[in-house]
Amino acid sequence: MKLTPIENPTFAYQLHHYLCWQTHRLRQLSSAEQHVLQRELSRVCQQYDLHLLKATVQSTHLRVLLSLKPEQRISRTVQTLKSLTGRAVGWEHPWARGYLARTTGRVKKSAIAEYLRHQETHHEYHRRVRSPVRRFRRKLSVNLSPRHTDVELNYHVVLSTEWRQGLFDSSLAESLWAYWQRVANKRGFGIDRATILPDHIHLIVTLHPAQAPAQVVSWLMNNGQYFLGKHYGQAIIHRRMKRVWMPSCYIGAVGEWSTAQLEAYLRKCGGEVTNPGGEPRSLEGQ
Repeated sequence: MKLTPIENPTFAYQLHHYLCWQTHRLRQLSSAEQHVLQRELSRVCQQYDLHLLKATVQSTHLRVLLSLKPEQRISRTVQTLKSLTGRAVGWEHPWARGYLARTTGRVKKSAIAEYLRHQETHHEYHRRVRSPVRRFRRKLSVNLSPRHTDVELNYHVVLSTEWRQGLFDSSLAESLWAYWQRVANKRGFGIDRATILPDHIHLIVTLHPAQAPAQVVSWLMNNGQYFLGKHYGQAIIHRRMKRVWMPSCYIGAVGEWSTAQLEAYLRKCGGEVTNPGGEPRSLEGQ
């Protein structure tokens, strides 16, 4: 069965990212150089359409909290920032190799996972004898950090069927989950978990820093639609659907810490606190 492809989906999104890297061999930046870096960072972000939420320039570290667009990639963003801010300092080798990158959002990843676990109550399916909600979770973890980096990029994705048609039963849900896992393995990203309801799907996906969230969502939509059209065409025809998905979706960055917590952390870092009490060392730069 041939279905209309999703070529240019629209996104509702909130994509906050914490980035950190350090000077080459922890060489000390002077106060004047820190001031130049702060000014240059603001200029570069404005020039390259990177929404700067918060930044702290320390004597040996640069820490940035950014809001990005779905088409923007972490690897390219870091490359741009390190290259152009490094020129402003004037050193031959200003920055060490590698970087740290974490997704963050208004709520933590654990809160989103809890939200996915309670979809029956949220949609009042708990009143039914048999709930139509199906949950899936990846059995093995996947490491998507390239060499010299410490990266954890998690996103909450919500896809809806065309006109919110109740397409997914247990058979379709299980088949789509298994197929999407094959797509993720081939494309080099991870799907940590999914909650599949009859008319929409919640996912938590993990990306490689060279991948844009918009790109991965397009893979999920179009590969999933191709698979369902090929194997479950009659169910789609029965509902008079021209495509499986609405050409829009939600993408939200999630992490172990909320944006508010990271903003507070950066305020502490402004006081040259290398590892503030109670803050995890996993937020330190590479």
